[in-house]
Amino acid sequence: MATHFSNRVKNVCVNSHRGTKNSRERPDKEDEPSGPFWECVRSHQEFFATALEGAILLTPEGKICYLNDQMAKMIGYPPEELLGRSILDFLDPNTYQEGHKIIGLSRKGMRGRNDLCFRDRNGDPLWTVVSSSPMFDGHEAFFGILWMITDITDRESTQEKIYRSKKALQEFFDGIKEPLIMIDRSLHVIVANLAAREYYGLTWNEIIGKPYDQPAMEEGILKELNIQSTFTTGQEHLLERPNPRDPNRYEKVAIYPLREEEQGIKSAIIRVSDITGEKLAQGQLIQNEKLAALGLLISGIVHEINNPNNFISFNLPILRDFLEQILVIVDMYAAIHPEYRVSGMPYEEFREEILKLLHNLEHGSERINATISNLKEFTVLNKGQEPSLVGPSEVIEKAVAMCQGEIYRKVKFFDVQIDNPLPKILVNPGALEQVLVNLLINACQAMDKKDSWIRLKAFGRKKRREIAIEVSDNGHGMNEDVMGRIFEPFFTTKKPGAGTGLGLYVSQNLIESSGGEIEVSSQIGQGTTFTITLPGLASPLAEKPGETELEKRDVA
Repeated sequence: MATHFSNRVKNVCVNSHRGTKNSRERPDKEDEPSGPFWECVRSHQEFFATALEGAILLTPEGKICYLNDQMAKMIGYPPEELLGRSILDFLDPNTYQEGHKIIGLSRKGMRGRNDLCFRDRNGDPLWTVVSSSPMFDGHEAFFGILWMITDITDRESTQEKIYRSKKALQEFFDGIKEPLIMIDRSLHVIVANLAAREYYGLTWNEIIGKPYDQPAMEEGILKELNIQSTFTTGQEHLLERPNPRDPNRYEKVAIYPLREEEQGIKSAIIRVSDITGEKLAQGQLIQNEKLAALGLLISGIVHEINNPNNFISFNLPILRDFLEQILVIVDMYAAIHPEYRVSGMPYEEFREEILKLLHNLEHGSERINATISNLKEFTVLNKGQEPSLVGPSEVIEKAVAMCQGEIYRKVKFFDVQIDNPLPKILVNPGALEQVLVNLLINACQAMDKKDSWIRLKAFGRKKRREIAIEVSDNGHGMNEDVMGRIFEPFFTTKKPGAGTGLGLYVSQNLIESSGGEIEVSSQIGQGTTFTITLPGLASPLAEKPGETELEKRDVA
């Protein structure tokens, strides 16, 4: 540390002190400066030498009289180029006034904690947290300033990455043409894309942070859409209505909860879709592709945020363990030396402050984890195989084979009937198999009787030259309202986490992409029948269903 003091600098510090109150009572020797400033340096030199933070002692005018090795390394200057110069010379121009203000407050006896940006020897920014403490001698005379400096450049870099990620996410939201709004539990708007702002005719400041049910946006929507129940039950809700701003157009307003692990539902996405002149399935398929792309983007953003946050969260427990071990020793020292102070604070206050800082770091890391777990409602559909000519029985047999385990566990009677012969059909065999598997599994999950049964039939309709496949069960059935919504995306009657609400939506799209249709009929307490119709490409077609019985079994 001796190399960090020059005769020139000693004179600066000594002369500066001589200009303060009571300095005449403390004559200095030329060969060994004395006075409260140098007593402070000598009494804390070991602490300064081993501190992980940078330490700088300033004259009342802000000139550097002392710095430790850590500070010299942080800023990259040799000590002789720093000593005797104003600390303001090394600050970034944007924080110069803040540094000047801190020095002024110290002259008034006030401590401070501020973010300041230095410029190192290469001209690169060095972001720091500066804890400033005025120094007084035994006669309460102000004689200097202590700055303890912590390098937070990595933190600022992480915050910049988070900012860029949020900006990229907002830009991507803005690229979606349908209005999208994210609200919190208090129903205040958190995020709104460009389409939403244009839809409501509001600026960013008029919509962000404001209640979603304000008159300028959706007055009365709470009762119509049942938004509150989304937060309490986790259920999605849909509302079809005429466009309030154009009665000639129709739209669908949907709200989807965003679930956070162990914290329940903290926010929800509201989407407004124009359904005028379009089939619902086609419009939803387009939107699903957008959401899938958004899911990929979010995955990338989450990855970029998770990497530095994992580094923080993994190392914080280790840091806490190290700190607790060190504090045991320091506690003993402080018990013997009640006057012991650190960073200008009594030791007990310093101890409480450093543990509070560590807790804040842990809390911040947890908040990052909570934030990146909010957006999970995105799905990518596989395109599968190309359409080809196949026999319906081949696909049915494969689908039945895949579901046998679930059927045997939950159903007493399982009956499969296929007319023979049936013409081949031009279809994506993997897609048809996926649809049949989904219908059979849904039928198994609907069972609520001891004498449960599922019946699968495939037969021809000669006059219409088409193939029909029926999947029937005697489960609990559905009411009219549920039947009217089962093909909507994200709609499900299952418990939260038990289904995505996309199975039948995907099934409908797959069948319609093959030129077919899927219909449903159901009665509460009696069961449900799904009927798939596909165009047949060759004769003959049987007149009646069930002419050839392929399989009939008691699976109890």
